[in-house]
Amino acid sequence: MSEIFISLKPRFATIIEQREKDHEFRQYKPKHPVTKLWTYVSGDQSELRYVLEVDEPVEYPDPVPAGGIGNEEFNAGNKESTFAFPITHLHRIEDELPLSTLRDEFDFYPPQRFTYVGQYPELVEHVRGSTEQIF
Repeated sequence: MSEIFISLKPRFATIIEQREKDHEFRQYKPKHPVTKLWTYVSGDQSELRYVLEVDEPVEYPDPVPAGGIGNEEFNAGNKESTFAFPITHLHRIEDELPLSTLRDEFDFYPPQRFTYVGQYPELVEHVRGSTEQIF
């Protein structure tokens, strides 16, 4: 099982934390099954903030349950995304790491698509165990 870093726009981070969005939609599925999405929130916030636990992604045209933001659009084929990762748990990093710290201390740059966490073992070790489960 793999874990990856992804980037997420602030508006999507908010609705995930509020449990209004229950799937993370992506145009790709990594080679190896993914269990966690380490989430860098872009924009004005620019920080590593969440670790999302996810189940095996649903591939369009298979449907996802209705109700979450974006689910109906996915089911109708109106999203660019082909894969929907069901979010099962959300962990908030207790001391979010701003981009300046990520770069200076861990040589981390936000992924354009995704990056396997194995590329940043020191960062993962620093964060592991310092998260609070939101749901």
